[in-house]
Amino acid sequence: MFKRIIINLIRYPYDLRTNILYLLKIYKIYNLRKNELIEIDKKIKTEHQLKWKKLSKNIYLKWLRVFTSISGKHSADFVPENLYYTMIEPRLNNRIYTFSYADKNFYDILYPSKDIFPLIIFRKINGCFYDKNYQPAFLDEDKLQHIVALFDKIIIKPSAETGGGRNIELLTRNIDNELCFLDGQRLTLQRVNKKFPENFVIQEVIEQHEFFKQFNPSSINTVRVFTYRSWKDEKVIPVSSVLRIGKAGSIVDNQASGGISCGISVEGRLNDFAVSKYGNKYQTINNIEFKGIKDVYMFDEIKKLAIDLASRMFYSRVNGFDFCVDKSSKVRLLEVNTKNLETNFLQMNNGPLFGEFTDEVIEYCRENKKIYTIHLRI
Repeated sequence: MFKRIIINLIRYPYDLRTNILYLLKIYKIYNLRKNELIEIDKKIKTEHQLKWKKLSKNIYLKWLRVFTSISGKHSADFVPENLYYTMIEPRLNNRIYTFSYADKNFYDILYPSKDIFPLIIFRKINGCFYDKNYQPAFLDEDKLQHIVALFDKIIIKPSAETGGGRNIELLTRNIDNELCFLDGQRLTLQRVNKKFPENFVIQEVIEQHEFFKQFNPSSINTVRVFTYRSWKDEKVIPVSSVLRIGKAGSIVDNQASGGISCGISVEGRLNDFAVSKYGNKYQTINNIEFKGIKDVYMFDEIKKLAIDLASRMFYSRVNGFDFCVDKSSKVRLLEVNTKNLETNFLQMNNGPLFGEFTDEVIEYCRENKKIYTIHLRI
């Protein structure tokens, strides 16, 4: 009895807050796009409600109408965003363990045979500095300046929780040849520790391939691959992919930071439109028509790598991988995402998130319990 009370004290506030948050979000998108939304066939509405009521009593149809209208795909399988975060991801992924798989400080340990990550200049783990080989760095001001003198540009970012491009800093050299933050402050050890008090990485800046650079040269434009590992046969399927493009002048490609995304078919073809966070559709960017682009460069290699990596992530059945291709045509992995995976832009671009695997995902989630984690700093 006491255990049940504790569980409910944790579960209900989390689910309530999450539902309210995403209901407010879809209402905003719905109201912005209301003059463009199409009516949904009654049969699809009924099928949609019956399908998702297996996981929740209350099914809101606004997601179905928005996703159908923007993607042009008619299906009952569209996943309501609030259900994904409250009923699906917490069951498919064991959040107690998956967070470590998404920590950039441990990519080289978790995937040691993969020479695909940005070069690490320094890393900070649990208050201590280490070099790229995890040897204690005992970093001071002179040592920092000596090492970064080899680079014209560097990136500093938290080792985890960088969704939406949060807290990512690009440093470039000023007229005095000093590495500076975008606000003009010179790079010093004191400023690094102040701006990034938690775990972080200092990385090289990757020069992207011309194919991706053409869309926006200021940001590293990445391919997000969303994978699902089936509970029936443990096969990893890349169920949805998009090309993410940053807004002009931005160093990140996230939609939350003003970027757009364009769907990629299984064969590697771009959609003839891209979408923003709130569902605005674009046929061109930087004077390039999406429908004129045939194949996404190196997409088959990107998919193969996503499948290989996801097959090693035993505590998560859904993952989001952010890949880029460098100027030498090498596929690089910038980020692994294991929780709070953005799904709206995938469904706006490509249709239902899980496609033909929707019913088996629902079946799994009905039979398995959710896993909650609480992070407290006292």
